[in-house]
Amino acid sequence: MSAKRILVMGYGGYFSGERNYLRNLAFEAMEKATIPLRNAGLYDFRCIELSGDGTFQEVYSLIHQEMENHRPEIVLIAGTRLSADAIYLEERAHNRYVERYSSFVVPQNSENKLLEEGASSYRTLLPLCRICCKLREDESLSVEIRHSTDAGGHGCNAALYAALHISNQLNHKAGITFVHIPFTREQADLIFEKTKETKPFVDSDVQIQAISRIIEVCAEVDF
Repeated sequence: MSAKRILVMGYGGYFSGERNYLRNLAFEAMEKATIPLRNAGLYDFRCIELSGDGTFQEVYSLIHQEMENHRPEIVLIAGTRLSADAIYLEERAHNRYVERYSSFVVPQNSENKLLEEGASSYRTLLPLCRICCKLREDESLSVEIRHSTDAGGHGCNAALYAALHISNQLNHKAGITFVHIPFTREQADLIFEKTKETKPFVDSDVQIQAISRIIEVCAEVDF
């Protein structure tokens, strides 16, 4: 029996605007979380970094290429959720963007849509309530993992919307979600050093352990 194909993506590079001094560690965390699973030979992974200061079309094209060519059964995309103290698994993405978010270039139209002819929203096939319940029962995890129904109006929502839309267009059944992670201790310390703002954080090794388990549970669940 062939290994389950899993596409892991995440935003890298640096944040934009007032936090342009801060590295986005989402892709790094996701990639590191695959290492023990790769070593065990359990799944067939592809790990792809996304740029948060590019364009929606670039992100869309990259996701389309990966999904069309490799037909992943599970797609997990990650980014940072500001001021979070938990990890969130996103159920739904909306065909919208927030204009004030300037670093991620989006299509310009009167209704602030990502895709003018796209559906208003898409919902994942993954049973996220059941997945989160199972993860909460895992006493080895030191961070709470929550189910969310709103991925926001920026690059995170855009990437999830793209993946769900492409899955629909290709008529390709895949379990897709966006993994919203908190700041790490190092990121929170740097924010405080620069701005004196205190932000919640979760240590990077705790995040990586939790993400690895998230990958496992998403790959195991029926949908």
